[in-house]
Amino acid sequence: MIYNNHIINLPNFVHDGIKVHEPYTKVMAMIEQAFPDRTIIDSSMLMLFQNYYPKATHFKLFSPPESRKKQMLLVQLIDPYEYLTNDNPHIKEFGWEGIQTISDNNCHFRIWGEAFRGMCSTHGMDKRTNYDINWGDDFRTFLMYNRKPHEHRVQAVKYFKDNNLLDEGYVSLASDLVINAGHNDNADLMNNDPDLPVSDGSLGDDNVWASHFVNVISECTISPCTSISEKAYKPIVGLRPFINLSNERNEFLRIAGFKTFDSFWDEGLEWKEQLEYICSQPKSKLREWYESDEMQDILLHNREHYFNAYSDINYAFLDDYLKKMSI
Repeated sequence: MIYNNHIINLPNFVHDGIKVHEPYTKVMAMIEQAFPDRTIIDSSMLMLFQNYYPKATHFKLFSPPESRKKQMLLVQLIDPYEYLTNDNPHIKEFGWEGIQTISDNNCHFRIWGEAFRGMCSTHGMDKRTNYDINWGDDFRTFLMYNRKPHEHRVQAVKYFKDNNLLDEGYVSLASDLVINAGHNDNADLMNNDPDLPVSDGSLGDDNVWASHFVNVISECTISPCTSISEKAYKPIVGLRPFINLSNERNEFLRIAGFKTFDSFWDEGLEWKEQLEYICSQPKSKLREWYESDEMQDILLHNREHYFNAYSDINYAFLDDYLKKMSI
């Protein structure tokens, strides 16, 4: 098996006390056991692959003949942004077209579900219970964090501006632009502790988290791919309803045993329409929703499910997929 040992030394994969690499190691061991005779290439972080496996010394990995491709397996389960798909430019560059792949395009396993749970445990988020909403003057209807200014996030912020919705929410966009009603323009909404990594086990600024109703989940891509990072698990841990920019991701969460909020608003609508509907509600209505037995049951179920049953379900997705591949 050939896999990138450097992955466990990359930022956001290993921090003091945060063993994010443990699920990664477990996953690769499961795949190696299922396919002992395959050349297994962990193609996570493809932009760094040749730094560790240069063509000059690992030439057999690149542009293999068709007969060798049948003995190879590409694995892409780590980075939620760099998807391994046939239209990825690295596939053609490395000559990997047609090699069988395991990625979150075809397997329901989500490694960030396991990694973020470890972060939560390290920071005590799994034991924290106080997530009450502050319905006072600082309250805003929604919260949307956008650290990296990907185009769909830039367009989302433009949509907020064009439709006068910025004052309805706490919105960040990249490190050099923070739009947050009621706070200093230079405030860091993303993190209480500057010494913690950005993709950490916190929910960002506690006051901001306490002062919003619905979390708008903006993954690194808006594509139909259902890759899910820690962004989706934070409102589950922090007891907030959520809107996904991708309906496919909500469907995946339901398949994995989580509950969503279609009894309160129409989740079949585009995310913008869902948000507009929620923002049109008076604060009293949002509070009525949040404090209702129905919504509390959903929120508490999701958190309990995440910290307990979900891990077994998640790994079972991978195990079942590997068994089907082996047939």
